Amino acid sequence: MTIIFNGSQGPTVGAELELQSIDLGAKNLVSGAPQMIESSQDQMHVKSALVQSIIGINTDVCQNMVEARRELYDRMISFWLFMTLASTSPLERRLVLSVVQG
Repeated sequence: MTIIFNGSQGPTVGAELELQSIDLGAKNLVSGAPQMIESSQDQMHVKSALVQSIIGINTDVCQNMVEARRELYDRMISFWLFMTLASTSPLERRLVLSVVQG
């Protein structure tokens, strides 16, 4: 099988931002990703991750970081009230997460 690579004439960049869903009261991670992905108008760029508390938002191929940042911001703003920008929830009391099946 031959894989055809469609190269660009100049440098390009793509980015992915992973966001976690949390319970605003208890500050615990929750399995909110499936519902957010299902309700998203942009399922091409909003995807599931390994655990159901995380969604990934990615860009198209961009010409520079300014363009990539703008794309990520525009795509994540609809989830802003439900998400935290942290590698882990600093107030998570116990780790009880559902793993994505399939």
